[in-house]
Amino acid sequence: MKHLLVGGNGAVGAVYSFALIQAQETVSLFVKPKHAISIRQNGLRIYDLNTSFRSSISINFFFFLITFLALRNVCLLPTIFAFLITVIVTYLGLNFVPYPPAIMSQTTDFNVVSDSTQIKRGDYDFLWLCISSTQLRENNGEWLKQLCTACGTDNLRIVSVIPGIEDRDFILNLFPYPNRVITGQINFASHANPLPDAKFSACPDAEQGTIAVFYYPFVPSAFHGQGSETIVTSLKKGGCPAACSKVPIRDQVGPVMAIFMSFLAALELSDWSVYKLKTNPQRLETLVQAAKESYCVVSKHLNQQPSSFLRFLSPVCFHIMLSLIPLVGPLDFEAFFKYHFTKVGDQTLFFLEEWVNLGSRHYAPIRTLNQLASELKQSRNKGSTVDVPI
Repeated sequence: MKHLLVGGNGAVGAVYSFALIQAQETVSLFVKPKHAISIRQNGLRIYDLNTSFRSSISINFFFFLITFLALRNVCLLPTIFAFLITVIVTYLGLNFVPYPPAIMSQTTDFNVVSDSTQIKRGDYDFLWLCISSTQLRENNGEWLKQLCTACGTDNLRIVSVIPGIEDRDFILNLFPYPNRVITGQINFASHANPLPDAKFSACPDAEQGTIAVFYYPFVPSAFHGQGSETIVTSLKKGGCPAACSKVPIRDQVGPVMAIFMSFLAALELSDWSVYKLKTNPQRLETLVQAAKESYCVVSKHLNQQPSSFLRFLSPVCFHIMLSLIPLVGPLDFEAFFKYHFTKVGDQTLFFLEEWVNLGSRHYAPIRTLNQLASELKQSRNKGSTVDVPI
């Protein structure tokens, strides 16, 4: 199969591109002209942080196993107990040694396209959209319409990993073939190296322009739509955990995304400091109420019943989760949130304002959500964010 990835030089697009290339698929990256020369020369260079994570598990398991065996006779129980303790300790980053260096892989086995005039009709089977929701809507999506026309719409399928609940409908207005639109959910955190302000790194010597990726354990990339089996098979073959979903992606991700975006807004208003956020009772209370309101708005828009989970959403709950963030995995998530969601910052504000409008349409409570969006907008007036491929 032939794949064309829009935003393929971004951290998300690079990870999917690399997996498809590893699966022996034919891949082209659609990038801006200013990035074309660099990516042709250097190729895709990916650091898999899970290799560091797995090595850390092995080291910790060996330590705990020896310790327990020294205390008791050899039997199955201490081995099982050592394994469970190892997984918990490693996942929380409480290692007895620093994370071992991650392994880098490189490939130049792809094509680079920087202009739609370079595309011949019928060249591609899949068009991947690895961009933000706001980028999708640039010029009312005319760029996508032109790109689809250049590719030819006879057999083309679009694969979108854009997170907005309205994004699929927006795409269908430009590409009216619902059976040929596949939606996906990103299951990893990825960033360009070096990660600014990171307190630790599993690839400290990584060159600029390389990409680091951490696949969330036990959470594969989910894809929904006719033909998604082909995508999933290729990604799994290329080393990217993936699975087909029987439920539309927006129904799965929408309510969770509502909570997450509320959290990101509150974190940005706290200068991207987890400590400042969790020690500010007023900000935490605003976060909780805004998260509940946005969750209910999105659920109502998707014709879902709000989950009973909301009753457990409280400042204490967020305080505990925020305390765990700096400890999770071989990635400084606090630095990652600041780096990645500053680049796509207008997407965060776009979602909040979209949910405020949906709340008004559905007569749902949105007072605190509107307050959070207004505060974020006011803070943005002091500076600006740049939207780039995700």
